[in-house]
Amino acid sequence: MARDDGAGGVALVTGAAGGIGSAVVSGLRGAGFSVAGHDLRPSSGADLSLEGDLLVGDPRDVVRDAEAALGGLDVLVHCAGGGPGSDILETTDAQWRAIVDLNMNVAFPLCQQAARGMVERGGGSLILIGSLCGRLAWRGYAHYCAAKAGLEMLGRAFAAELGGRGVRCSTIVPGTIDTPLNDDVGMAADEQRRLLARIPAGRTGRPEEVAELAVWLATAPGFVNGASFTIDGGYSIEGTP
Repeated sequence: MARDDGAGGVALVTGAAGGIGSAVVSGLRGAGFSVAGHDLRPSSGADLSLEGDLLVGDPRDVVRDAEAALGGLDVLVHCAGGGPGSDILETTDAQWRAIVDLNMNVAFPLCQQAARGMVERGGGSLILIGSLCGRLAWRGYAHYCAAKAGLEMLGRAFAAELGGRGVRCSTIVPGTIDTPLNDDVGMAADEQRRLLARIPAGRTGRPEEVAELAVWLATAPGFVNGASFTIDGGYSIEGTP
Protein backbone atom coordinates (compact mmCIF):
# COMPACT_ATOMS: atom_id res chain seq x y z
CA MET A 1 0.00 0.00 0.00
CA ALA A 2 1.18 3.55 -0.63
CA ARG A 3 2.63 5.53 2.23
CA ASP A 4 0.62 8.31 3.85
CA ASP A 5 3.02 10.95 2.55
CA GLY A 6 1.89 10.24 -1.02
CA ALA A 7 5.06 8.49 -2.08
CA GLY A 8 5.04 4.88 -3.16
CA GLY A 9 5.86 2.11 -0.76
CA VAL A 10 8.26 -0.80 -1.01
CA ALA A 11 7.61 -3.78 -3.28
CA LEU A 12 9.19 -7.14 -4.05
CA VAL A 13 8.63 -8.69 -7.48
CA THR A 14 9.62 -12.30 -8.17
CA GLY A 15 10.25 -13.40 -11.74
CA ALA A 16 11.36 -9.81 -12.25
CA ALA A 17 13.44 -10.48 -15.35
CA GLY A 18 10.56 -12.11 -17.24
CA GLY A 19 8.11 -10.46 -19.59
CA ILE A 20 5.37 -9.75 -17.06
CA GLY A 21 7.74 -9.36 -14.12
CA SER A 22 9.90 -6.71 -15.77
CA ALA A 23 6.79 -4.77 -16.80
CA VAL A 24 5.52 -4.92 -13.20
CA VAL A 25 8.87 -3.63 -11.92
CA SER A 26 8.70 -0.68 -14.33
CA GLY A 27 5.08 0.01 -13.49
CA LEU A 28 5.62 0.03 -9.74
CA ARG A 29 8.69 2.25 -10.02
CA GLY A 30 6.69 4.62 -12.19
CA ALA A 31 4.09 4.75 -9.42
CA GLY A 32 6.76 5.77 -6.92
CA PHE A 33 7.57 2.43 -5.33
CA SER A 34 11.04 1.30 -4.36
CA VAL A 35 11.28 -2.15 -5.94
CA ALA A 36 13.36 -5.23 -5.26
CA GLY A 37 13.36 -7.63 -8.20
CA HIS A 38 14.22 -11.30 -7.80
CA ASP A 39 15.01 -13.75 -10.60
CA LEU A 40 17.54 -16.30 -11.80
CA ARG A 41 19.27 -13.49 -13.69
CA PRO A 42 19.73 -9.80 -12.90
CA SER A 43 16.57 -7.71 -12.88
CA SER A 44 17.15 -4.52 -14.85
CA GLY A 45 15.28 -1.45 -13.70
CA ALA A 46 14.77 -2.53 -10.09
CA ASP A 47 16.20 -0.53 -7.20
CA LEU A 48 17.56 -3.78 -5.78
CA SER A 49 18.33 -6.86 -7.88
CA LEU A 50 18.23 -10.17 -6.03
CA GLU A 51 19.47 -13.22 -7.90
CA GLY A 52 18.81 -16.85 -7.08
CA ASP A 53 16.65 -19.92 -7.55
CA LEU A 54 13.42 -19.99 -5.55
CA LEU A 55 13.61 -23.79 -5.57
CA VAL A 56 16.96 -23.74 -3.75
CA GLY A 57 17.02 -22.80 -0.09
CA ASP A 58 14.25 -21.04 1.82
CA PRO A 59 12.17 -18.59 -0.27
CA ARG A 60 11.55 -16.65 2.94
CA ASP A 61 15.15 -15.46 2.72
CA VAL A 62 14.31 -13.55 -0.45
CA VAL A 63 11.69 -11.59 1.47
CA ARG A 64 14.06 -11.06 4.38
CA ASP A 65 16.77 -9.75 2.06
CA ALA A 66 14.38 -7.29 0.42
CA GLU A 67 13.08 -6.09 3.78
CA ALA A 68 16.58 -5.65 5.17
CA ALA A 69 17.78 -3.68 2.15
CA LEU A 70 14.72 -1.50 1.59
CA GLY A 71 13.37 -1.11 5.11
CA GLY A 72 10.27 -3.27 5.00
CA LEU A 73 7.75 -4.46 2.45
CA ASP A 74 4.33 -3.14 1.49
CA VAL A 75 3.68 -5.19 -1.65
CA LEU A 76 4.66 -8.63 -2.94
CA VAL A 77 3.99 -9.44 -6.59
CA HIS A 78 4.75 -13.11 -7.21
CA CYS A 79 5.32 -13.46 -10.96
CA ALA A 80 7.80 -16.36 -10.99
CA GLY A 81 6.49 -19.46 -12.75
CA GLY A 82 6.32 -21.36 -15.99
CA GLY A 83 8.10 -24.50 -17.09
CA PRO A 84 8.09 -26.97 -19.99
CA GLY A 85 5.12 -29.04 -21.01
CA SER A 86 4.90 -32.80 -20.76
CA ASP A 87 2.51 -35.47 -22.02
CA ILE A 88 0.35 -36.50 -19.07
CA LEU A 89 1.17 -40.18 -19.60
CA GLU A 90 4.90 -39.52 -19.76
CA THR A 91 5.29 -36.97 -16.96
CA THR A 92 7.66 -38.21 -14.28
CA ASP A 93 7.28 -37.57 -10.58
CA ALA A 94 10.32 -35.30 -10.73
CA GLN A 95 8.80 -33.23 -13.55
CA TRP A 96 5.52 -32.94 -11.67
CA ARG A 97 7.19 -31.82 -8.46
CA ALA A 98 9.41 -29.26 -10.20
CA ILE A 99 6.48 -27.53 -11.91
CA VAL A 100 4.18 -27.64 -8.88
CA ASP A 101 6.97 -26.41 -6.60
CA LEU A 102 7.76 -23.42 -8.81
CA ASN A 103 4.21 -22.46 -9.71
CA MET A 104 2.49 -23.05 -6.37
CA ASN A 105 4.54 -24.35 -3.47
CA VAL A 106 7.10 -21.52 -3.27
CA ALA A 107 4.23 -19.02 -3.09
CA PHE A 108 3.31 -20.12 0.43
CA PRO A 109 6.60 -19.32 2.19
CA LEU A 110 7.00 -16.12 0.16
CA CYS A 111 3.53 -14.86 1.05
CA GLN A 112 3.77 -16.06 4.64
CA GLN A 113 7.01 -14.20 5.30
CA ALA A 114 5.88 -11.07 3.48
CA ALA A 115 2.55 -11.08 5.32
CA ARG A 116 4.24 -11.33 8.71
CA GLY A 117 6.04 -8.07 8.09
CA MET A 118 2.96 -6.44 6.58
CA VAL A 119 0.88 -7.25 9.66
CA GLU A 120 3.52 -5.58 11.83
CA ARG A 121 3.60 -2.53 9.52
CA GLY A 122 -0.18 -2.16 9.56
CA GLY A 123 -1.08 -3.71 6.22
CA GLY A 124 0.01 -4.56 2.71
CA SER A 125 -0.88 -6.26 -0.54
CA LEU A 126 -0.05 -9.73 -1.82
CA ILE A 127 -0.52 -10.13 -5.57
CA LEU A 128 -0.22 -13.52 -7.24
CA ILE A 129 0.14 -14.02 -10.98
CA GLY A 130 -1.94 -17.04 -11.84
CA SER A 131 -2.94 -18.31 -15.26
CA LEU A 132 -6.03 -19.11 -17.26
CA CYS A 133 -4.56 -22.61 -17.33
CA GLY A 134 -5.64 -22.86 -13.71
CA ARG A 135 -9.24 -22.81 -14.92
CA LEU A 136 -9.11 -24.27 -18.42
CA ALA A 137 -7.16 -27.48 -18.99
CA TRP A 138 -4.30 -27.11 -21.48
CA ARG A 139 -3.12 -30.29 -23.17
CA GLY A 140 0.41 -31.21 -22.20
CA TYR A 141 0.38 -29.00 -19.11
CA ALA A 142 -1.48 -30.98 -16.45
CA HIS A 143 1.15 -30.17 -13.82
CA TYR A 144 1.10 -26.44 -14.62
CA CYS A 145 -2.71 -26.28 -14.73
CA ALA A 146 -3.02 -28.03 -11.37
CA ALA A 147 -0.41 -25.77 -9.80
CA LYS A 148 -2.00 -22.55 -11.02
CA ALA A 149 -5.43 -23.70 -9.82
CA GLY A 150 -3.92 -24.32 -6.40
CA LEU A 151 -2.19 -20.94 -6.44
CA GLU A 152 -5.47 -19.12 -6.95
CA MET A 153 -7.07 -20.91 -4.00
CA LEU A 154 -4.00 -20.22 -1.87
CA GLY A 155 -4.50 -16.54 -2.57
CA ARG A 156 -8.09 -16.73 -1.40
CA ALA A 157 -7.00 -18.47 1.78
CA PHE A 158 -4.49 -15.72 2.57
CA ALA A 159 -7.16 -13.11 1.86
CA ALA A 160 -9.71 -14.77 4.13
CA GLU A 161 -7.32 -15.27 7.01
CA LEU A 162 -5.41 -11.98 6.92
CA GLY A 163 -7.96 -9.49 5.61
CA GLY A 164 -8.91 -8.55 9.15
CA ARG A 165 -5.27 -7.77 9.89
CA GLY A 166 -4.82 -5.34 7.02
CA VAL A 167 -3.24 -7.68 4.47
CA ARG A 168 -5.06 -8.03 1.16
CA CYS A 169 -4.39 -10.79 -1.36
CA SER A 170 -5.57 -10.88 -4.95
CA THR A 171 -4.76 -12.98 -7.99
CA ILE A 172 -4.29 -11.83 -11.58
CA VAL A 173 -5.30 -14.49 -14.10
CA PRO A 174 -3.74 -13.71 -17.49
CA GLY A 175 -4.67 -15.39 -20.71
CA THR A 176 -2.22 -15.41 -23.61
CA ILE A 177 0.28 -12.61 -23.07
CA ASP A 178 3.01 -11.74 -25.57
CA THR A 179 6.05 -12.89 -23.58
CA PRO A 180 8.99 -15.24 -24.24
CA LEU A 181 7.30 -17.77 -21.91
CA ASN A 182 4.43 -18.19 -24.34
CA ASP A 183 6.86 -18.45 -27.24
CA ASP A 184 8.36 -21.48 -25.50
CA VAL A 185 5.04 -23.34 -25.74
CA GLY A 186 5.92 -24.01 -29.37
CA MET A 187 2.48 -23.71 -30.96
CA ALA A 188 2.27 -24.36 -34.69
CA ALA A 189 1.12 -21.54 -36.94
CA ASP A 190 -2.37 -23.00 -37.43
CA GLU A 191 -2.74 -23.44 -33.66
CA GLN A 192 -1.79 -19.82 -33.14
CA ARG A 193 -4.40 -18.72 -35.68
CA ARG A 194 -7.10 -20.76 -33.94
CA LEU A 195 -6.09 -19.30 -30.60
CA LEU A 196 -6.34 -15.71 -31.86
CA ALA A 197 -9.71 -16.48 -33.43
CA ARG A 198 -10.98 -17.44 -29.97
CA ILE A 199 -9.99 -14.11 -28.42
CA PRO A 200 -12.72 -11.46 -28.90
CA ALA A 201 -10.07 -8.74 -28.60
CA GLY A 202 -8.42 -10.20 -31.70
CA ARG A 203 -4.93 -10.14 -30.25
CA THR A 204 -2.75 -11.39 -27.44
CA GLY A 205 -2.21 -9.27 -24.34
CA ARG A 206 0.76 -7.08 -23.56
CA PRO A 207 2.85 -7.42 -20.38
CA GLU A 208 2.26 -3.75 -19.66
CA GLU A 209 -1.48 -4.39 -19.45
CA VAL A 210 -0.96 -7.00 -16.74
CA ALA A 211 1.44 -4.62 -15.00
CA GLU A 212 -1.14 -1.84 -14.94
CA LEU A 213 -3.53 -4.14 -13.11
CA ALA A 214 -0.81 -5.17 -10.64
CA VAL A 215 0.01 -1.53 -9.89
CA TRP A 216 -3.66 -0.78 -9.29
CA LEU A 217 -3.96 -3.73 -6.92
CA ALA A 218 -0.88 -2.55 -5.04
CA THR A 219 -2.74 0.60 -4.03
CA ALA A 220 -6.37 -0.51 -4.41
CA PRO A 221 -9.08 0.39 -1.89
CA GLY A 222 -8.95 -1.72 1.27
CA PHE A 223 -12.23 -3.48 0.40
CA VAL A 224 -10.59 -5.11 -2.64
CA ASN A 225 -9.52 -8.44 -1.21
CA GLY A 226 -9.64 -12.09 -2.19
CA ALA A 227 -10.62 -11.35 -5.78
CA SER A 228 -9.30 -12.87 -9.00
CA PHE A 229 -8.97 -10.59 -12.00
CA THR A 230 -9.06 -12.24 -15.41
CA ILE A 231 -7.18 -10.41 -18.16
CA ASP A 232 -7.53 -12.48 -21.33
CA GLY A 233 -9.18 -10.31 -23.97
CA GLY A 234 -12.43 -12.19 -23.44
CA TYR A 235 -11.05 -15.64 -24.30
CA SER A 236 -12.67 -17.40 -21.36
CA ILE A 237 -16.17 -15.97 -21.92
CA GLU A 238 -16.43 -16.60 -25.68
CA GLY A 239 -18.65 -19.60 -26.37
CA THR A 240 -18.73 -19.47 -30.17
CA PRO A 241 -17.40 -22.78 -31.63
